[in-house]
Amino acid sequence: MSENDIYCEAHRAPLEDALTQALSDAITTKAADPMRFIAESLMAKAAPAPAPADAPHAVTQMTTRMRFRQSVNEVIGSGVQELETGQWKEDYIPARDEGLALLKAQGKGLADEPYRETIDSLLAYNRQSKWHAQRIEAGLTEAEADVMGVVLSSPIVAAIGNALDEKTPNPVKGGSQARARYAHLTHACASALAARAKRAQTAAPPLYAHLEAGGKGLADKDPRWKEITTPDSSGFKGLTTFNPLPLRPAHHEKYAPNGIMVKGSDKTYSVPQVRLWCCGVCMHAR
Repeated sequence: MSENDIYCEAHRAPLEDALTQALSDAITTKAADPMRFIAESLMAKAAPAPAPADAPHAVTQMTTRMRFRQSVNEVIGSGVQELETGQWKEDYIPARDEGLALLKAQGKGLADEPYRETIDSLLAYNRQSKWHAQRIEAGLTEAEADVMGVVLSSPIVAAIGNALDEKTPNPVKGGSQARARYAHLTHACASALAARAKRAQTAAPPLYAHLEAGGKGLADKDPRWKEITTPDSSGFKGLTTFNPLPLRPAHHEKYAPNGIMVKGSDKTYSVPQVRLWCCGVCMHAR
């Protein structure tokens, strides 16, 4: 008996039984996506993957795009993983000041607004917005929606991205230059997204972002995105971005297959798109 015959004899019956059962379950439950249902049923019966060896990230070793898939803990430390205690609120004022200074230096200065004066005034303002309501509708708790509303505001996006990038200093006179200067806020953001991911019952859909879009695209916030389609010496395409990113599903009002939707009309700006697969807080650009 050949090796192939031995292998088939050992595995054919369990495979056929598992596939038959998965197919029957998919039909019985009228699964919305039968192929995914069957695949996930088979994966659930599979043996667990072997534990990874205690070594640096394999992908990082194979690519010159260093820090790919580097976790928040690896970047700024793991000592401040909190959300409910509210320590992240203490990061707001210095992060706001740094972000406003950065945007002004880039010619994108924002007008003084009363709602930015304190963290409480910003939270009160955000809670009245449609974005806050959409975050709640998307499954975030009130506390998680509060954090994300702060993190995704333009000055805070700029400040966190600048802090995590070791190459650029804090422009605020006397301001901290520590890479972990907004660690509470950054960890609160990661914790909120991870908590939402754990509650998810289905896989996240592919999400989209505009590569360059008049100051609002990925490359406008982090210039390294401009080279996302250029492989490194190993052929790898990817990066770990330092900036919090707002992503949109294909049905979002501002997304169109060929560009950005112009509010109130059928016009679009034709700009490059980036499609991302989301899993928890890890994004893989395709």
